[in-house]
Amino acid sequence: PKKGKWKGTVFPLVEGPLEVIPFCQDFLGNQAKLTFHLRPLKRGKFYVKGFFLRLTSQLGLWEVEKFFAFRKEGRIFPNIRGVGNFALRFLMERDRAGLKVQRLRGQGSEFDALLEYTPGMDIRNIDWKASARRMKLIAREFRVERNHDVILALDCGHLMAAKWEDLTKLDYAINALLHVAYVAVVTGDRVGFLAFDQKVREFVQPQGKPSIVHTISERCTEISYAFLPSNYVVTFEYLLSHQKKRSLVILFTDFVDRTSAELLREYLFIAARRHLILFVAIRDPYLNTFVERPAESLVDMHCQVACYSLLEERELLFQDLKRFGIFCLDLFPSQIAVPVLNQYLAIRRRELI
Repeated sequence: PKKGKWKGTVFPLVEGPLEVIPFCQDFLGNQAKLTFHLRPLKRGKFYVKGFFLRLTSQLGLWEVEKFFAFRKEGRIFPNIRGVGNFALRFLMERDRAGLKVQRLRGQGSEFDALLEYTPGMDIRNIDWKASARRMKLIAREFRVERNHDVILALDCGHLMAAKWEDLTKLDYAINALLHVAYVAVVTGDRVGFLAFDQKVREFVQPQGKPSIVHTISERCTEISYAFLPSNYVVTFEYLLSHQKKRSLVILFTDFVDRTSAELLREYLFIAARRHLILFVAIRDPYLNTFVERPAESLVDMHCQVACYSLLEERELLFQDLKRFGIFCLDLFPSQIAVPVLNQYLAIRRRELI
């Protein structure tokens, strides 16, 4: 435009899970820095193909519109703000109950240090050779063993695409998964990642570096909201062939029908012979809604009967899994992170891996 005062409106042309927010601004002269805003709606890739620029004269008598073509690619990462806040609290408040998990002395099997024996200590921990050298009783102190492998397995099938409060079950599971990954790395364990639906989509070998949290976050951007059934046969065979060392496998998934529950039970039993399994089922909140709501019609009564049947099948599956030594959690989507984290820390303290 020629020199003068103009009003510009930018309309970006984008492809991907974004909401476009038109932006208006005033500028003087024939040069200006234009701004437009994009609001991410969910994870994944997006492309900006250009933008339309509409210029309106100062008096509003005429307008000029032009399209500027270019191509920019970007990725929308999972929201790790909660993980960052938790990490900051973890470092600043180590002495609070539940956060000081780095050195659990006296509760494990890994040697930590020698110290003078005091009444009340287990006499089986006395080191007689060290006691003879120092002419006083010396005892061995132990701590919880570290460097375990923790595999975070994420189901990306069609059941995980169900929405609750503007987020899918898959997004809730990813947020909880990143919390567990951070705590596991900080406390000395090695973290791996597995994502699957009809086939294995992502697999990351267990690593003990803090950068593994960012690596998992990046891999999660590649996971789509696919409406595909989950294939547990292929997934567990892949896991057993690629992860030989005994590990803690935390499986984030869900099930509805009896057929998938039977198949899931069979392969969880097979995997539990080598690995320790923590089964995290993300239940549908609508099941409880229909059960607790009074039936006002015949349709409501049919819905209640169906929901009771589904809840009973869930309970039967959990009972079978617990008898086989598999830890089970049945959680609502928005309440996953804390129970899973507490269960992981309890398993670690008891040295069950």
